[in-house]
Amino acid sequence: MYHCSETTLTPETVKLALDARNMSATLGITEHSRYRRVADVHTVTNDVINVKNVIRKLPKPPLDVTLGVHWLAVRGKMPGVAENVTAEELERAQAEIIETTLPREYDVNPVPEAAGREGFIHDGEHSLDFVIRQGAVLPELGQMFLDLVAGVLRPNADLSGLPALLTSVSTGAHVGDIVPFIVRAAHVAVADHLDDLGVVTVALRVLGAVMANQRMTLEPYLHDLLPTILTATITETVGPESDDTVTGQDARTLAVELLHDVLHRFGPKYPRMQDQAFAIIGEALNNGSQSAFYGALLTLHRFGGNAVVQHLDPIIGSIVTEEAGQLSLADRFKGEEARTAVFSLLLATFKKAIAAGTLFSAKTQRIVGMMGEQLALDPTLVVGDVAM
Repeated sequence: MYHCSETTLTPETVKLALDARNMSATLGITEHSRYRRVADVHTVTNDVINVKNVIRKLPKPPLDVTLGVHWLAVRGKMPGVAENVTAEELERAQAEIIETTLPREYDVNPVPEAAGREGFIHDGEHSLDFVIRQGAVLPELGQMFLDLVAGVLRPNADLSGLPALLTSVSTGAHVGDIVPFIVRAAHVAVADHLDDLGVVTVALRVLGAVMANQRMTLEPYLHDLLPTILTATITETVGPESDDTVTGQDARTLAVELLHDVLHRFGPKYPRMQDQAFAIIGEALNNGSQSAFYGALLTLHRFGGNAVVQHLDPIIGSIVTEEAGQLSLADRFKGEEARTAVFSLLLATFKKAIAAGTLFSAKTQRIVGMMGEQLALDPTLVVGDVAM
């Protein structure tokens, strides 16, 4: 097993193998992720174990077999004879078991509702019910590295060490074991801080560094990467909210580059994953806000050709309307700056596709021609070059 150190084949192992080959309908990180942070320690969850099986496991028999007889218990109480352990020795042994176990056994929490579950144990003396889950703790170097990653994914973080960190992520051989934690940290940062353009941008740069690392296999983490990238591409707002502008244009451009990289490398091998991604892009084109539409349109501009024909050509009439010989965008595009950005990108997308020899419907060709004429009359419609 390439990405973990376990030596026991379990149903979870099979599930992870299926996920690694995109043979699962689940898209995204679930709340029950194996890669967790517990009490400032990064861990990889393994199977739930029954504590009783661990405590009551018989030791190996001694090499020299001896036989002795003594009173182990009298009326339920252990007599204080030399053959029996003392109360102090018993407490010391229990403490040693806890100290030995906890670095690999974590999440020991009172859970009264857990009765009957695997790993459940009842402590009658202290009236506690709890379960113990087994997890492999990462080495200290991995813990320190993940703390550095978490540090740059906070609002108002000190980014002076970010270039060196990105270089280490993109080139280091040690990254393979901690990639799931890095991907999850970026996912949480984007999900929790969509209103902070800086955090989203740094998270995308970290994911870009992971994807650039040639020393690791990216396939097991595609289902975790895509939701974060798609969110940054077509979410309604990236950064401060605004009805007049397209929010987070630079972050969306970076996300589109990552999306193109993933689908270009793995789309032919996993067509279902690619179809799911473009279905989400198509939904943003049809029903998304002006910022979401802009992100989806950026995606089509980046892929060009058949993507534009399939997703943009059929709906051009609902995006651009004609009145008195003038073209205008649909009502969902509000604000002069936003309408200008969308109009410019729309024209640039069609021109790029046409230059590559893509054929469109007669209606689309006519609208594109009118857009070019309108642009010649009003050069302010272009707000900068779109070079992707």
